[in-house]
Amino acid sequence: MSISREQFDALTAAYYGESIMDSATKKQLEESGYLKEDKPTDKGLSALEPFRVKSAVFLAAGLGSRLMPLTKDTPKPLIKVFGKSFIERLIEACLSAEIEKIYIVVGYLKEKFKPLKEKYSQIEFIENEKYDCSGTVYSVYRALDKFDNTYLLESDLLLYNPKLIKKYNYRSNALGIKIDKTDDWCWTVNSEGRITYCQPGGENCYLFEGVVYFDKQSCSVLKQAVREVVENIPEGEKKYLAQAVYTERLKDYYLEIRECSNKDIIEIDSFDELKEIDKSYDI
Repeated sequence: MSISREQFDALTAAYYGESIMDSATKKQLEESGYLKEDKPTDKGLSALEPFRVKSAVFLAAGLGSRLMPLTKDTPKPLIKVFGKSFIERLIEACLSAEIEKIYIVVGYLKEKFKPLKEKYSQIEFIENEKYDCSGTVYSVYRALDKFDNTYLLESDLLLYNPKLIKKYNYRSNALGIKIDKTDDWCWTVNSEGRITYCQPGGENCYLFEGVVYFDKQSCSVLKQAVREVVENIPEGEKKYLAQAVYTERLKDYYLEIRECSNKDIIEIDSFDELKEIDKSYDI
């Protein structure tokens, strides 16, 4: 049977060794054979299976021009902060969440990513051969057949809290940092936590943090939307994913906000910001 949100929250709390706060739901799960001695039973794990993340797709094809001069010879995802690259932190968070399949869409300086395969055997590379003349929608297009209960991640995020990447997700969601006002891309959210719009600049909104989970239903919408843009719209491949899927198609699937903070994850947009965070670059 399909489980409710309350049952899902209780089962995943038990799975992660956390306390179950809802005693009524806990009792219900125990009586139904989903929970025993504060741990999910085999039946409970089977009930969680439809919500398990099956893959992660990393967007790593871009030029990273905002971090010049560092990105002249090194792709931005491979820039190290405190001794470890952006993308390695994200990959390791996915592996800790037992995500079995990891795909990295590469383009600019693609050969620089090869050592990652030696360190993380689960990786499969997908090439965006138009990296210098296309938008993020085309990188997603190149990886469309890999989407099935999938995390989509920008590869140049500084992840402080690896627990943001979850093994189980009840429905499609996007990370966001609540903010009063911004000029950056952000999410508009209704009172129920559902994302209703994505736009550059807003008030009383959530900063777009570049980590979105697509469940099976939203993967179907994603695939249809991306194919329509790339295959049917002149120069559609130059669009950004935020325009093609988030701004124009949010009414077609349910995407909820997962609130986080800048102590969990941040995007570094300039060399000056990098120097401010990692003083080893301030020389």
